[in-house]
Amino acid sequence: MITADHTSMSKNEKYQTDAGIYSIPILIFDPSKSEVEIVEKTVQQIDILPTILDLLHYDLPYFAFGNAMSANKSTYAISFSGQYYQLITDNYCLQFDGEKVIALFDRQYDKLLKDNLVNKASVNYKKEETLLKAIIQTYNASLIENKMSIK
Repeated sequence: MITADHTSMSKNEKYQTDAGIYSIPILIFDPSKSEVEIVEKTVQQIDILPTILDLLHYDLPYFAFGNAMSANKSTYAISFSGQYYQLITDNYCLQFDGEKVIALFDRQYDKLLKDNLVNKASVNYKKEETLLKAIIQTYNASLIENKMSIK
């Protein structure tokens, strides 16, 4: 598996957005496959460990926040800028200040993240907001209770 640690400055406007600055490629070499496959979905670096273990058919318990990239689960990436949490899904970029959602962008139709949908009545982002809050709560509780290992 080959991936980058972070991005560099880009002239492409898409990679200058709050979502784009976190975009990095991940290359997986699987010698058991003869065909090249390009998968366009949102994943994050914490998905690397579960993905490798999945490829190795590892079936013992382990602790990880990520998911195997091959899993048929909804995928997302989370970051914290120092000012807000950000949940990136294949469809949306949601920004949360710790108390309320401050921005929501439709990544399919607004690739440069210019049209904040958070105050538009027709947009329902409760599912994304609930997911982000649950992940933050689980992460914080795991740290506080020292439960980031298999016992």
